[in-house]
Parts: sequence; C-alpha cells; structure tokens
Amino acid sequence: MNEIDLSATELVGSIPTTFESFQNLISMNLSNNKLNGSIPKEVLNFPRLSNFLNLSQNCQTAPLPQEVGC
Repeated sequence: MNEIDLSATELVGSIPTTFESFQNLISMNLSNNKLNGSIPKEVLNFPRLSNFLNLSQNCQTAPLPQEVGC
C-alpha cells in the first residue's frame, strides 16, 4: 500500500502507532476527523512519507514534534 485516505471518516481519538506497519506509504490523508493528542513519531519516521501528510481539520492538542521542522 502506497497511499491511504481516511479523510472525513469520523475517526476519533489519537493517531494509532499501528500505522508504523505501513512503511511504504508516500501519501497519508487523515484530515477532517476528530483526532487528538500528539502525532506519533513512528508516523513521522516513515522513510517515504514525504509527498503528502494531511492532518488538517482535526483536534490536535499537542505541539508539533521537532521532526516536523517548523
């Protein structure tokens, strides 16, 4: 699997660390849900996830990790 789009699927809670099993992802869209908490470092360490990561329109409450580079 290279792409995953779970936008607007009413996901609730924190981003699961089980996404770490998708090491070949180049695109992940989790926008327009009710996700909260922090972004797991496992997600940010995907070697190929540089094309697209969309977490907008959620309820993220924690600051962005330093790995994001902002």
